[in-house]
Amino acid sequence: MAYILILGGSPDLVDRVRSVPGHIVSALDRAGMDELARVNGLESVLNVRDDMLADMAILGDGLPVAEALSMAESMGTLFPSVDRVLVAEPDTELVLRAMRSGVRDIVSRDATEDELKVLMHRADRSPTSVRRDDANPPPNDLHRMIVVSGPKGGVGRSTVATNVALALARTAPMDTVLVDLDLQFGDAGELLDITPSHTIAEAFGSAGSLDGLILKTLLTVHRAGFYVLCTGESPASSDEMSAAQVRQLLRQLSAQFRYVVVDTAAGMNDQTLAAIDEASDLLLVASMDLSSARAVRREVDMLVARGVAPASRHVVMNFADRQSGIGVREVEAAIGLPIEVLVPRSREVKLSNDLGRPVIERKRRCAAGKAFDRVVDLIRADELVTRSNKHRGVLVP
Repeated sequence: MAYILILGGSPDLVDRVRSVPGHIVSALDRAGMDELARVNGLESVLNVRDDMLADMAILGDGLPVAEALSMAESMGTLFPSVDRVLVAEPDTELVLRAMRSGVRDIVSRDATEDELKVLMHRADRSPTSVRRDDANPPPNDLHRMIVVSGPKGGVGRSTVATNVALALARTAPMDTVLVDLDLQFGDAGELLDITPSHTIAEAFGSAGSLDGLILKTLLTVHRAGFYVLCTGESPASSDEMSAAQVRQLLRQLSAQFRYVVVDTAAGMNDQTLAAIDEASDLLLVASMDLSSARAVRREVDMLVARGVAPASRHVVMNFADRQSGIGVREVEAAIGLPIEVLVPRSREVKLSNDLGRPVIERKRRCAAGKAFDRVVDLIRADELVTRSNKHRGVLVP
């Protein structure tokens, strides 16, 4: 259970933070802060409760920005383990000033409930909070980069990616991010019914690719508790993104999130190859036809020849249908790998895609939803093997 301290926050902000359950919240208005600091200095403000130090200090909307940044810098000297969050309207110049002052995050004055939950979740993972509550284990340090690939168009890569990301977010709320790397025609935003304020082009076209704090401001929060980095509306907006930039972006996200799910374009372009080279897990998506299966086989052969094929790779057959005229064994023979998950062709999936409500969100699982749960089970099983090998000192590929 994390301890949140709000300094100089408006009553509305204090009430909204307190409405998020499962946390200890204290608040000092401007008069209370000034009185404590005048008598005993800034240290007494952070130690307003004698029994514990705050995990997170929220510098509220009642403080002038310059004063809040100065206070954040002083806090970093006295208590570097305390997360500092600034409440203000973010822009690039302010973000850079905040970085220099040691601010970890910036939230708008009218932050949504989802955005506040993001802050609370991060406070729960702070070293102080973890030590205070032994029932909360420290976060896993073995992050997973799950790349969803398939050389043929129309096999449903984005459907797999969005549902897998949502399912993983239930395991790791606010610690999962979906990246739409179909830079020209990505539709993750449409499948999730979100309208992003920022796109992946901005991550490459600004200082966002250089700093984690700026990068995080470009992500969109999904209602189910995970982040999404969407493509732009114009295919031309992403033409100049290099493989090196993709690598840098994915490495930054992997350093911040437990699960990074990457949706890729059809074919094998340089950006997709860069993502696969960074992957811990590769989900190969095929449909129930021999042409699609043979294309997956050629992709795997090429990746192995280049030495970039992850050790953890699984084949997902989408649109599985007994009326297709061929069987699973024929498709497996064409691919040269076992098919571990069959996602049946269903009206539920098509309707869910049209509505922007992935089937995994439904309370009653349909057959397709259960198949996506199976994909996540495979990823988590590989994660446990990796963690076990690391603990035993085994070299992990």
